[in-house]
Amino acid sequence: MSTAVRTLDEINVASNPELTEIEVTLSYYWENDGIGPYEYWGAKGFDRGVDYVVIDDYSYDTTGMTPEEITTINSMCEKMFDVWSESIADESADDCDDCEPDDGYDYDERTY
Repeated sequence: MSTAVRTLDEINVASNPELTEIEVTLSYYWENDGIGPYEYWGAKGFDRGVDYVVIDDYSYDTTGMTPEEITTINSMCEKMFDVWSESIADESADDCDDCEPDDGYDYDERTY
């Protein structure tokens, strides 16, 4: 499990006009939709799939907020999940342009 911090800005809560942005801590993990090595009617191949980020939890400081404000901010956070997931994936891609997953498969011997 990894964490990242993002800022939710342009918050518009009528009951608290001073609340304009909030720092959100995200908990996320990586998924892959590939099936790996396969054989289909004698043809061998490898489906590497696509790596993507799944945000499974988030938190922020709710001190002094009403339940209605928390509900509104939760809704705003959940709408940002796709944007934040892409942002985390883009940052990680910069760190590891030529990485291969550690899944026990020898990628040099794969066939296409």
